[in-house]
Amino acid sequence: NEVGIVLVELPFDLRQNPLLSIVERHPSRPRDGGPLRPRLGAQYTNTGRNATWPGRTILRRIPGFRLGGPTHYPRGSMAARVHLVRHGEVHNPDHLVYASLPGFTLSERGEAQARAVARYLGRQPIVGVWSSPLERALRTAEPLAQRVGLPVRIDQGLAEWQLMSRWAGISWEDIPKKFPGELEAFLRDPTRLDFSPESLSDLARRVADVVRRLHESHPHGDIVAFSHSAPIRAAVLHLTGGELTDFWDDEPGHGAVTTLRPGAPWTVEAVWVPETE
Repeated sequence: NEVGIVLVELPFDLRQNPLLSIVERHPSRPRDGGPLRPRLGAQYTNTGRNATWPGRTILRRIPGFRLGGPTHYPRGSMAARVHLVRHGEVHNPDHLVYASLPGFTLSERGEAQARAVARYLGRQPIVGVWSSPLERALRTAEPLAQRVGLPVRIDQGLAEWQLMSRWAGISWEDIPKKFPGELEAFLRDPTRLDFSPESLSDLARRVADVVRRLHESHPHGDIVAFSHSAPIRAAVLHLTGGELTDFWDDEPGHGAVTTLRPGAPWTVEAVWVPETE
């Protein structure tokens, strides 16, 4: 097998993420000297017989995140790794904040991302598949569950950040008119949002607690949990000992798989991003 190492810079596809377009041009966006996008390290591609799925495994140099080394499967009764998966792209032509609203399912691209996730994770030693109760996460989980022959189990703790419910049904572009100052505060410092029904720190603890519980309660093997962008970002920072003030430094793309290895603290082993058209 041949292994290539390439330095990459991967901007988000704005068709997938209308919020990013707003974040990029908004004057209140935290500035770091460049556009808001994942901070990427080396891209590892395998062109041999194991390269059976489209996608990229990216080791990210993310402030506050601890990157792990090679995969190890420790002896014992706990899960070896936990894979956090963001749901696939949602059909949302009006750029609404869908929050927990019903009726928002995957787009064709999102369905392709879900199938890519199933191909990627289907070869791992998966012993449990868990999901947020929201339709977009459940639909993303289904192809993997079918592939590995496991049911999709729901955990309410993997649900969307409750902040989104405040803006549910409103387009991102209209939030400043309906809730003056709130989007600006969200983009400036999401750790200090007095108007949010759930603080960012509470969100981080909620999802991190789920990850720890799933790790402790499953037999030897890997666990997969399907959730949402903000819950995954907050939980990863919390588990790896990062600072929530780094929340805007990274966002998992639709269908992205963040692989965590348990420890004190936990480490980010890899982030895989599906390549779909």
